[in-house]
Amino acid sequence: MNTFMISFLSVSVSGLCMAGIVVLLEKLLKNHLSFRFRYGLWLFVILRLLIPVSPVAGVVGTLFSEETWNPQPQTQLAARAPETIKNPVADQQTKLPEQKDQNDPVQDIRTVPTSAPSRSTWQFDQPAWLDDLIQAAWVLWLSVAVVLMVRRITSYQGFLRFIKAGSFPASSPDTRQCLDEVRQKMGIRRPLPVWINKLAVSPMLPGVFHPMIILTTEDCRPEEMRMILRHELTHYQRGDIFTKWLVQLAICIHWFNPAVRLIGRRMESLCELACDEQVLSSLSASEKRCYGDTLIHSLKDKGTYGDIIVSITLNENLSLLKERLSAIMNEQKSGTTRTLISMAAGAVLFASGILCGSALSWKTPKPAAAPVVTTTTSTNQRTFYFSGSVYTQGYIVTLNWAGADRSEEGSVYQDSLISVAFDESMKAVMDNEEQMEAVRQAVSEQHARLVRNNSSLASRTPLLTSIEGPYTESVEELAVRFHKEKKMSQFRAVAAKLNEEAAVKMARTFYAAKEMDYFAVLVDALPESEILDLSRQAYQSRYEDAFDLLVPKLPQDQIQTLAQQAYADMRLDDFEIALLSLPAQQRSEWAEKAYTDTRLEYFIETVQDLPTDQLGVWADRIYADQRLEFFEEIVNSLNSKQRETLAEKAYADNRVEYFKEAFYDLPRESVAAYAQRVIDDQRYRDYLFVFDDNLPGELMDKLAIQAYDEKQDELFDRIYWGFSKETAKTLLERAYADNRTEVLYRLYSQVDNETLKALVEQAFNDHRTDVFMNLCNDLTSEQKAEYANRAYENQNLDILSNLIYDLPHDQVLSLAQKAYDDQRIRYFEIIVYELNSADIAKFRTQAKKDGRNEFYSMLEDY
Repeated sequence: MNTFMISFLSVSVSGLCMAGIVVLLEKLLKNHLSFRFRYGLWLFVILRLLIPVSPVAGVVGTLFSEETWNPQPQTQLAARAPETIKNPVADQQTKLPEQKDQNDPVQDIRTVPTSAPSRSTWQFDQPAWLDDLIQAAWVLWLSVAVVLMVRRITSYQGFLRFIKAGSFPASSPDTRQCLDEVRQKMGIRRPLPVWINKLAVSPMLPGVFHPMIILTTEDCRPEEMRMILRHELTHYQRGDIFTKWLVQLAICIHWFNPAVRLIGRRMESLCELACDEQVLSSLSASEKRCYGDTLIHSLKDKGTYGDIIVSITLNENLSLLKERLSAIMNEQKSGTTRTLISMAAGAVLFASGILCGSALSWKTPKPAAAPVVTTTTSTNQRTFYFSGSVYTQGYIVTLNWAGADRSEEGSVYQDSLISVAFDESMKAVMDNEEQMEAVRQAVSEQHARLVRNNSSLASRTPLLTSIEGPYTESVEELAVRFHKEKKMSQFRAVAAKLNEEAAVKMARTFYAAKEMDYFAVLVDALPESEILDLSRQAYQSRYEDAFDLLVPKLPQDQIQTLAQQAYADMRLDDFEIALLSLPAQQRSEWAEKAYTDTRLEYFIETVQDLPTDQLGVWADRIYADQRLEFFEEIVNSLNSKQRETLAEKAYADNRVEYFKEAFYDLPRESVAAYAQRVIDDQRYRDYLFVFDDNLPGELMDKLAIQAYDEKQDELFDRIYWGFSKETAKTLLERAYADNRTEVLYRLYSQVDNETLKALVEQAFNDHRTDVFMNLCNDLTSEQKAEYANRAYENQNLDILSNLIYDLPHDQVLSLAQKAYDDQRIRYFEIIVYELNSADIAKFRTQAKKDGRNEFYSMLEDY
């Protein structure tokens, strides 16, 4: 627990250092970093604050490492005898008869020698009161973090209920049309509900998993409505609500660090600026002006439903509004230089994150050996897959049963009872008769355990890896000592030798202190009556960790009784624990009862481990009973063949909801076959979801043409992204000829640039202003200037009036001069809006000089 807290302390410091670097980068490269990129830099800092592990320890990791606090560990090793081996024999082993030991300490674990503990254990020498203080700090830190996060979640839920209570669905067809147009242009397939709340502070996008758009009114111009919807849908497309929750999680975890709150505020501002920047990137100059006007209007007539910290609103406050309007007026285009500078800034921040590091890392330098009481520890560094410690005759003996390295001649000791291997560091033990007797006893105990478990390891020769002792305390005193010193391996070894009375007393102590790791060691040593009593206590006090440990040790009738009680009390977690320890027959009976009682969650628990054939029987029964909520759950556990059978049955019976549940995750060829059947059977309206998957290209092309011909707009919306470019080109040309603009706008992003340019040229020549303006967004400034000059020459006032906003100043000035020279005042009046005050002053002077009163009067208004 302390390691966990210390790791977050270290990343709090690392995050603070990285935040300083981001601030410096923003100051130095202010005009070269986009708002979206700056937002990404701060998001990287947030991720650093949330992930307590680093690739390397780094500077901060070293500061918080064990070596910094305990640089000189004291290690006491037993003196080694001369390296001679007594009784060398061949590598043979005599199997021992089975011995019964209820408290056998051998554990099947994968481990490395215990002489090299991880640096993350933080086992430095400290007084007991300091350990208690650290534990209290851990509890305080975690408690405050949980309370803050829960408060934010409940506040958000209350806000959602509050905002929904005063809202009603948007009723205007124009609003729905605007939403569909913007959604299709942005490539958002999910339909979002639109609600009206006249008391909302501004338009917003509340909801995490089920987002909705809240508007303050529908009484606004279509252009403003499009800007509002584009802004909110951009937030949705960017996933800003999830980022905001990540920020709140970081603030709660690092509640002790005020800098994290400042980071949160900065990200709030950048979230809106980055969203504005993304919206503006696809708008014309006139649309940008409309977007700015929309922001200003959103500040007027503000409602009384205040914003909360994790909602997404169109407008935050006046100071941020000024910054956003300034960003709109000073928008900069991306370029190669700007991209390279951004990449360099990102690389600097990434490198700083690696350099800072944290207390927990993937690659940590190996620390010095931890202190041991006495005697010898093996220096063998091989990894073993079976290791256990045994306390016997005052010594703790640790053996690894992976088999000895036979390459060392004379490394195996054998007598009439045992066979055991020694490496070079452990050979001195063979000269100590007292230690050898402890080794013999430990090998005998562990070998008997392996034989009882029918383990193949019983035929191997174990390797002695360490021996500690001799200890003079009693077994109970040693257990208390090792618990206090947090030495789990040694505690496990001596705990197996405790008598029943001592084991019960100590287990009760650990149960009350909620030290489940130590309590778990003693559970097997407890009598049945004690286990039953503790199980009932754990159930009554809702102590699930203890309940989970104790229930499997009970007789079947007692487990069944606890399951019945948990079912009656509607305590699903406790029911699940009891259920897992029951035989298959009783679990089937519980499934029947839960189904009869319509207890869905309990039914799910009872059937989740049933064989596939039994699950199929249940699925057929549920389908016949038409209980969709049960069907939705059980179908996910079926195999592919069973799902296909149910899907076929549901399709034949035209039970759409059942078919939908069985349909998902079917093989691709089955999905394609059903799509074709839906086409042939003309079941588009109810089975549109069939076309959400990536179907074969030929089928998509055929379906697209059929949907276009039959004007199946809903179907076309589902599939237009998936057919070939050739089909898209054909349908684009047909949509243009048929004047079906809604199809045209969906398809123009699916064709190549040459096709799009040809269509733009055709729309220009045909004076199709609406089509031309929607298709020309991807044209370069030079191409737009060329079309503007052609529109002037062809007297196409509509196209010119839309293009003029996207032209550079010199092109606008040239067109204004041409209109003035040609005395085409209507054209001049449109162009003059984009001139600056100096240009207007010059034209005013020229008009007065030339006696052109119409021009002069018009310019006087500016």
